[in-house]
Amino acid sequence: MICRTLAALMVPLLDGWRPPSAGFVDSGSHPIRCHWELERDAPRCEIVLRAAERSWDVQVDALGFEAPMPDDDGILDIYLSDDQTGGGAYAYGPSVDEDPDDGKRGCHAYIGIDPSVGDDVLAAYVAHEFSHVLQYATDFTEPTLPLWEGTAHAAEAWTLPGHELDAGNVADFQRTPWMGLLGDGYFLLDAYDLWSYYEYGAVAWILYLDHEHGSGDGSAVAALWRAASQPGPRNEPDVLDAFEEVAGDDALMAFSAARVAFGTDAAPAWTEALGAMAQLGLEAEVVVGEEPLALTPTVAPYQTGASYWRLLGVPEGATLHLEVEASGASFGVLAADDAAVDWAIDDTLEWVGTSEVVVGAVNLGEPGFDGDDAWRQTAFTLHVWVEEPDPTDGETDGPGIGAADDGCACSTRGSGHAAWLLALVLLRIRRRRGAAATVRGR
Repeated sequence: MICRTLAALMVPLLDGWRPPSAGFVDSGSHPIRCHWELERDAPRCEIVLRAAERSWDVQVDALGFEAPMPDDDGILDIYLSDDQTGGGAYAYGPSVDEDPDDGKRGCHAYIGIDPSVGDDVLAAYVAHEFSHVLQYATDFTEPTLPLWEGTAHAAEAWTLPGHELDAGNVADFQRTPWMGLLGDGYFLLDAYDLWSYYEYGAVAWILYLDHEHGSGDGSAVAALWRAASQPGPRNEPDVLDAFEEVAGDDALMAFSAARVAFGTDAAPAWTEALGAMAQLGLEAEVVVGEEPLALTPTVAPYQTGASYWRLLGVPEGATLHLEVEASGASFGVLAADDAAVDWAIDDTLEWVGTSEVVVGAVNLGEPGFDGDDAWRQTAFTLHVWVEEPDPTDGETDGPGIGAADDGCACSTRGSGHAAWLLALVLLRIRRRRGAAATVRGR
């Protein structure tokens, strides 16, 4: 899907400009109007109106997103026109707070859809752009493209049962985890010459949030947008403030650990919507030996970004010691295998692993880091060393401390670990918290 919302449409849209309209038809149940530029496209307004009506019923009435902000005539306009649509679609709002007393930065918006968009995907385009209209009505000040496009991409599935998300977009998001939750494909192209639909693939983050902290139907994401809105032009609260409000101050580390399983056989059932291409981009596979490892990423992560490695040959029952060495930013550390996962919001972690373990470090930002700060990278080294198990561990003359009443000792996974299989069912990942800063600033 080609959506040009928030990309400034790559053209200067003047105040009051609208796509050309040779005729229109109105919905009989909602304040929605479909315009056509060419008479041959008039019958397609039936598809547009039905999809827009359903989008309103689902996204506004059922999930709780803000309703479209009315323009002068109170009607949401959708144009079938090739003027400025570039073969795709967009939603455009003037970004002027139209009700300064309502406690949010909201404005009306309209939709343009290219007539070349096929009937088989037209309803999905409408659902996607309708989501953007609601975002304009809620918080047009928010600049974070993964929030805008990830939400709109998810709205396609919430609105249209059976609709398949674009797995290639999710693969783009997973391929460059060092970009974090604030970056986008435009930046990746300019800075790294990397073509990426990163912000659309952020639907992986949006669906994680919704399934972990909501009912999986989109209601938690509606709450996220409400939490991100503000009454004035200063973007506070920002997207990270809203993420923390809805999901807790552990949310970034929990998501960074959970995405290790995406696209694998160990992934929870809801991730099937993300597709098999959602496997995480790893720095490298490294064989563990007797000497400590010093792992450095190919691309240093930006704030909220992460780097991951797969460690091979970890002795059974050995303890992995992980420690991040970095200057200028706080880091969290994580480790996961096919049975368990653990992470810490500080720069050290101990882990009792199996033969293959994915380890990673997450850039939590500089002291006082705020979601509106300039994107900055922080170079780091992840030090890894192995402590072999003591062959005498567990030998005792009696039940000992911590033994079960029936004399059967209970096996543990180390401090803060939980059964990964249980986490896959409940999507509740236990964690050990450190004393370092979280991802938000004040």
